[in-house]
Amino acid sequence: MITSVYLKNYKSFSEIFADFTINKAENPLVAIYGENGSGKTNLIETIIKLSESTRTIYNAHELSKIQEQLTKENENKDFLKMLASVNIAQSNISSVFKNSHTIGNTDDMVIKYSFNIKGKKGYYSLTFDSDGMLIEEKLYSIIGKRAGNLYTIYKDDNNKLNSKISPSLISSTDLRQELKNSLNRLWGTHTLLAIFGDIYDKFNKEFIDNSVLDNLKNIFSEFQHISFKNEKSMGVMSNKAILNELESGKINIKNKSRLEKTTEVLNQFFPRLYTDIKRVHYDIEEGADELHYQLIVEKKVDAKVINIPFAQESTGTKKLLELFPLILLATDGGTVIIDEIDTGIHDLLISKLVENLADSITGQLIFTTHDTLLMQTLPTQNIYVIQVDYQGRKRVSNLNQASGSRLRDSNNIQKLYLNGYFSGIPYLNDVDFDDILETIED
Repeated sequence: MITSVYLKNYKSFSEIFADFTINKAENPLVAIYGENGSGKTNLIETIIKLSESTRTIYNAHELSKIQEQLTKENENKDFLKMLASVNIAQSNISSVFKNSHTIGNTDDMVIKYSFNIKGKKGYYSLTFDSDGMLIEEKLYSIIGKRAGNLYTIYKDDNNKLNSKISPSLISSTDLRQELKNSLNRLWGTHTLLAIFGDIYDKFNKEFIDNSVLDNLKNIFSEFQHISFKNEKSMGVMSNKAILNELESGKINIKNKSRLEKTTEVLNQFFPRLYTDIKRVHYDIEEGADELHYQLIVEKKVDAKVINIPFAQESTGTKKLLELFPLILLATDGGTVIIDEIDTGIHDLLISKLVENLADSITGQLIFTTHDTLLMQTLPTQNIYVIQVDYQGRKRVSNLNQASGSRLRDSNNIQKLYLNGYFSGIPYLNDVDFDDILETIED
């Protein structure tokens, strides 16, 4: 679980610390509120970028393969250029954190994540110079029975690469030499964690497992498997028991059981949230070795049950289908990040989902929202507010901290928030649209 995030000179934050713990224990459910433009998205996107930063070498290899294949097939050069521009965003560490440095600030940008993974605490930090180049990477956690520095990689003032790596990190001499060679070639363009991921893909898995500190493998796996959803993209770690693409797609006929299992679990979800949805099923077209499928909603309309392709459902219902695998992952021990969880979904629906998830979660869900009805459902320990003063200084506070005093169970948290008791709301003046039109016409 992510226990805190510290940012310095990151986008709209000159310096901020978000503590996601409750009495020093991990907080499994974190709801972040704040006025528009306060930095909610900026804050949680750093955790998404953490996951993306572990895959940069893999992405670079995949991009190279696609480009090579398309070149062989004499594809349109403009299309090839467009494809490269789309994929390059996650194929090196500088691109992952592109345009993240606070505008007008020439000091280093620092991003530090604290965590507790399988009972072992630690932190991971990245430092970038004002040109967006990675100049330091550090991982601190448990080595044996004590906390210590797993590694620090940095460039000095002469741009020389320096590394301090714990001897306990890797037991194999050959593997240590491979890591050293790879660091000299790739570090700065990629992080050590991304380089480790590349080595893991190249070497025998059993050899790696026997040669590398378990804690490093666990940290790498946890970071890489963070699932997320934001306005631009979505990344969900697949569940082998159900379909990756829920609305439509194709699978090998050998995986038909996944289709059946997905139908079963979706019927435990949608009919309980809608009065008119009786059940769902998949229409299937069977090929030689593939099954093409499409999700169908059996819906009651004018006292008759009719079959409606899910593609024709409302935006809110489609959003719920997108959230479904993410909620399952958080329930099943995964770390999930969702920006604007309530977008397009009725406030009563999202409140019920979060309430049910709070009863079952074994992983961690961190999300942003404007839905104040949730405040009637969530305990105050799960609610955070980004507060902004008149000088533009910001801090992230748990509601108990934001109030400055202990809140009672009888307090109406939603009403207190909307009345400005915790800050984190817009303070508005009237807008005179008649004056605006007069200005246009003058």
